Amino acid sequence: MAGSASFLSRSLARAKTNSCSMRRSFFSLGSSPPLKQYRDSLIFPFSREQVFRVVADIDKYHEFVPMCVGSKVLHNTRWHSDDEDAGHQCVHAELVVGYPPFNERYTSTVELDHPRRIVATAAPGGSMFKHMKTVWEFTEQRAIQGDAP
Repeated sequence: MAGSASFLSRSLARAKTNSCSMRRSFFSLGSSPPLKQYRDSLIFPFSREQVFRVVADIDKYHEFVPMCVGSKVLHNTRWHSDDEDAGHQCVHAELVVGYPPFNERYTSTVELDHPRRIVATAAPGGSMFKHMKTVWEFTEQRAIQGDAP
């Protein structure tokens, strides 16, 4: 499982890097650019559970997310459900992004709805973003006719 998680981490990083061409300059001065949105849908040869676990592992973002040079969970709260593998979790995390020596840090609130969805919202009041919300939704894809054995 460790080897597939590492491969999945690299695949997610490459997919997101190759599919996104938006830019943001660091240390913004003056007026803010208009709000931008980006939406993408990707299919990976991994289960929903495997992809969810990689995206939920915030402490390791600096190992595979481009330009993320630091990542750590500051506080973690979990609400259990009847299903041991399901549940809700709220995480406060600090991320450091940039290209050394130019780095910026921000704090996010990350809501995890295992294994369906992860929503990360940048905390207000930071210098990096006025607004930033990232939503990951995970679904299992049905086999396409001809792919099944």
